[in-house]
Amino acid sequence: MKKQNRPEIRKERFLFLTVFLTGAAILILEILGARLLAPYFGIGLYVWSALITVTLMALAFGYWLGGRVADAKPDIKHLYFIVFLAGVIIFFLPIVAPNLMKFLGFLEIRLGALASGLILFGPPLTLLGMIMPYAVRISTFRLDVLGRRAGGLFAMSTAGSCFGALVTGFFLIPFFGVSRVFYFLSAALLILWVVGIFLFYRHKKNLVKISVLFFPPFLIAFFFVSQPAKSSIVNNGAVIYESDSLRGHLSVVDKGYTRWLAIDGMPNSGMDRRSGFSVLAYTYYFEAMNCINPGAKSALVIGLGAGSISKRFSAYGLRTDSVEIDPGVAEVAKKYFGFKTYKGNLYIEDGRRYVCSCAEKYDFIILDATFGDLLPEHLYTLESFREMRIALKKGGILGVNYVGFARGKDSLPARSIYRTLKKIFRYVKVYFHGSAARIGNVIFLASGENLEPGRAFKDYSLPEINKILEEMSANEINYREEELRNSAVLTDDRNPIQLWNLKAAVEWQKNALTTGGW
Repeated sequence: MKKQNRPEIRKERFLFLTVFLTGAAILILEILGARLLAPYFGIGLYVWSALITVTLMALAFGYWLGGRVADAKPDIKHLYFIVFLAGVIIFFLPIVAPNLMKFLGFLEIRLGALASGLILFGPPLTLLGMIMPYAVRISTFRLDVLGRRAGGLFAMSTAGSCFGALVTGFFLIPFFGVSRVFYFLSAALLILWVVGIFLFYRHKKNLVKISVLFFPPFLIAFFFVSQPAKSSIVNNGAVIYESDSLRGHLSVVDKGYTRWLAIDGMPNSGMDRRSGFSVLAYTYYFEAMNCINPGAKSALVIGLGAGSISKRFSAYGLRTDSVEIDPGVAEVAKKYFGFKTYKGNLYIEDGRRYVCSCAEKYDFIILDATFGDLLPEHLYTLESFREMRIALKKGGILGVNYVGFARGKDSLPARSIYRTLKKIFRYVKVYFHGSAARIGNVIFLASGENLEPGRAFKDYSLPEINKILEEMSANEINYREEELRNSAVLTDDRNPIQLWNLKAAVEWQKNALTTGGW
């Protein structure tokens, strides 16, 4: 067997590096795709299903097409030209995406997510899929090593995908933001193309000229488009802070005297800058818990947001612990919304994980972990509510916020949450704070003890909150037995609440954007 010389070994190693990096690019694109689509279609089950479908379809077509082209033209220069095309297309994705998804806004949310994914990510993923069969074809000259060579290349590509998934979620998006990662990925593929030119092309003169002419304008464009976003105007408000975090793109927007925390362009929390109080009335519904149990000493809030609920319970002298999965949201709450831990603690972890492991017992637990259309479904199950029940003191109260429909044929999620809570708690009350669009906040209070107030709402300390709580009493919902017949007990094994909540997600987005939702 002929021994390879050093240049050939270097070229072979670079081919393996190419397969590794393009494998990483596939997973990076898929994760970025979810974040790019989130402001328009949410980040629920249907968006991930659409993106996974698009990824697999594009890769399948890319494998087939790459194999055919490789057999017809087994030249390594064509492989690196494919890398070049993928890099160019990826560069323009964050520029083209907003207008495209606004144009597709007339589509139903599932169809819109699928169509956007196909148009935006189908072409680059197809090109990246073509790399693997091409690499196998041009690197294998003997049938007796075909299996070994193909296995090594596929292993390297899969290792690259693992690397891409980890580095994107744990490092790139939190530190650089979504758009910048697109540009970094584009630059990496284009650099890969240039290095490939110098390593593999025999006649380099014209290709070197092309790369020299191409790169200066690309670098200039990259410099301008990859700059961090400046403060801008959104919904007649000034954006004073922006960053990317685990939950999405965070922005703090001042609109008049109101300061908003938005996640992926949708409002999450709002505060009156003059008083520091929440402008979202549903947050005060949970204060009825203080009327029911005036002697309470401690509370746990799962889902910090801007800290509105935690601040109110702390103001009553309760030791209030808060759990927030996203450190970026916690920092924003502290810096821009006046959140402090006071006598309690702030825990950066998943709410259910904390409840399972904590040794504390609380008088109140408030689950307000919804944001936008996405429900963290693992928190809304029989097993999760049972774990929260264990973390409550005797006579403790669980409060749950759900955004959706309270009555009618589209209220299956709300009725199922109620039925699930009734499996664990003897007493469950339901209140609705909504809009003319019929969508709103459905508040559940659940306890093993009677939920009748120990003191009247009208005797509360703040007149404004008294009024809200009296309105809350008028908005109580009593589900009839026939309404609960087609509802379900939500469990870890079967919890289709995100699918059932699809219509509510669409209505919520429309309401937030068009009817003064923020």
